[in-house]
Amino acid sequence: PVEGEAITLTLYWQAERDIGEDYRVFVHLLDPEGNLLAQHDGPPRWERYPTRVWRKGDIVPDEHTLIVPPGAGKEPLYLAVGMYVPETMERLPVVGPEGPLPERRALLPPDLPSPSP
Repeated sequence: PVEGEAITLTLYWQAERDIGEDYRVFVHLLDPEGNLLAQHDGPPRWERYPTRVWRKGDIVPDEHTLIVPPGAGKEPLYLAVGMYVPETMERLPVVGPEGPLPERRALLPPDLPSPSP
């Protein structure tokens, strides 16, 4: 990434059950030591399809954009994503193939390929 560059990430959420509650999404840009460089928090799909109306089996595309801050473009950067309860800031559990993930977030590697145009 280049300083000042916009990184756009499209997440695809799948509801494993009817939700019935409002959650917020977090997307964090991290350096190799785990320091927060940039973030975007907000409702999925800009509140146009809130989690409270998600039904079991729904697959919801959700786009987020972060700007690479000055000084951050020369090292590998990571993206951490997840959801939380806005009233308490408690993160929802995140489960990978091996079971629950630490810090209740998915950590995306720096070499994630860009989609083909």
